[in-house]
Amino acid sequence: MAKIQALLINEEQLRLYSPISGTFDWAYITPHVITAQDRDIQTITGQPLFQRLLNGVNNDDLNSDEETLLYDYVQKALAHSTMYHAYPFLASKLVQSTLTKIEIEEGVAMDQIDANELSRKVKKSAEFYIQRLASYLETHGDLYPEYQTLADGEIEPGRDKNYTFGFNIDNNKLNGYGHDTY
Repeated sequence: MAKIQALLINEEQLRLYSPISGTFDWAYITPHVITAQDRDIQTITGQPLFQRLLNGVNNDDLNSDEETLLYDYVQKALAHSTMYHAYPFLASKLVQSTLTKIEIEEGVAMDQIDANELSRKVKKSAEFYIQRLASYLETHGDLYPEYQTLADGEIEPGRDKNYTFGFNIDNNKLNGYGHDTY
């Protein structure tokens, strides 16, 4: 039997920290939570600290510093990152090997321009919270022994980088640029 991966955020927390509204099927969002955890959170925390957070959530034994990291930084980054990864799939569903468009009675589907603008804003929010998480760990990494240790073959923490979905930019080269607002 396959092992189920722990989630660092639940449905209530996703609703609290993200722009999601109305009803949605949590099971439909869960794969995107896993993608965001693996691609965006683990690359910042590094594999040892990421695994410690997953184990701490599963075993309900996080210490106060780990709770601060999880609740104040990881979950906010994860919520926005999850939405960014999920948006392209929210209007479609795979049914009997066929990709179908989901129709709703309460509204009209967005046009491509509005959908692209929304996606851009969600991406910017995700980037902000991911950078905030990285900055926190750079400043307070000594509170997390797993952040300081790395075994061969493990994913390294994203130190001294500005992660912007596809581009890793050395913070020393930014010189104050690259912080867009909207």
